[in-house]
Amino acid sequence: MINADVQSVSTFPFQGYPASQLSARRLAVLDEFDAAMDTGAAPRHAIETFLKSFTSMGPWDSFKDWFAHGGTKQDVLVAVARCHVASFEEGQCFFAGGDDRDSVNVDSLTVLRELNPDVRSAILASPTLGANQQIHFFLPGTSLCVPLGTACLGDGDGALTREEAVGVLTRGVEDAGPLLAQFIASERSSRFLVVWRDLLERARHENGWKEAMTPENVERVGFVCEHIASQAESSALGGLWYRHGAEAFCEADSHENAARAFVNAASVFSGAHDEKSAKTASRNAGYAFTRQFDEMDGGQTDRGIRVLRDAFNAFDYAGAYDSALWTGMTLHRHLCDGGQAEAAAEVARQIAAVMRRNGLPGQAVGWEAMGAEPSNAGQVARNE
Repeated sequence: MINADVQSVSTFPFQGYPASQLSARRLAVLDEFDAAMDTGAAPRHAIETFLKSFTSMGPWDSFKDWFAHGGTKQDVLVAVARCHVASFEEGQCFFAGGDDRDSVNVDSLTVLRELNPDVRSAILASPTLGANQQIHFFLPGTSLCVPLGTACLGDGDGALTREEAVGVLTRGVEDAGPLLAQFIASERSSRFLVVWRDLLERARHENGWKEAMTPENVERVGFVCEHIASQAESSALGGLWYRHGAEAFCEADSHENAARAFVNAASVFSGAHDEKSAKTASRNAGYAFTRQFDEMDGGQTDRGIRVLRDAFNAFDYAGAYDSALWTGMTLHRHLCDGGQAEAAAEVARQIAAVMRRNGLPGQAVGWEAMGAEPSNAGQVARNE
């Protein structure tokens, strides 16, 4: 695939690369490799042949490169070739070993560092999604592809800035939409989630990142964070990324999604025996549920009742007793108004239990009586 958006730029626009042009021989080698990968025939042989042929240099060419440019041409050719191979699923398997995988990761940083600045900006503005949700950039006027690696999101020379990371997430090729939207629409994979995690960390590195995105993209960040959390290698990391997702949803006023993410964060933190974080997440879930309820048309609908009940339970678990009691009483009133006496009595008993735990035994007595006599629920509710 040729990146048509930036074809007007030089064919091989690297700093220190002679004439910024690929030779006809290398272009032919590239075409042969792409054709072989399309057919799927003997991919290992095709990869080995491409890596050798694309990077080969004659003795005089090698001497000039080392003498005049310190070996830049050779380094760039090797990095570009390995990156292109790694953009194919078969290439990902080819480089699956530890040393090779780490080398390809560094190769992507080499490519971004050595690109002419204007071309770097152009390709970063047109990211696409490849196999296994790998992030791809295409060099102008060719099919050469550079997958984003974690080294590009570290502290090395040429790594993405915060502004560039935000731009990569929120831009994309015209037909596919922003990279965040491409991720959400694609089949889920865990292979390159560490890259997505580091990309989001770089974008979120300083305050103001949300202001640089539309609310729709901020919400998409929340969905990506949730997927990262679901695949996290530890409970602590999973809870953290559920919380990141919930915070993004809150910023986008997506309260139903925020509540779900906070509930998941609380569950994961609790499983990791981090009760402090679990209770904080549960309290925030309660707030998100109440915001969701406030935006609903009617509190007596089944959905409205369910949201209020979820808020009540979230506040109760968090030990946010004032909020739990207020929400519980609101829930009780709506149940009574809707003629759901049995359900109202059950909530009354829960409210009484919260009051006793909160040192309010005198007030709990009346709610316990209401819970024992569902037929009196409406009368007591009017006296709340």
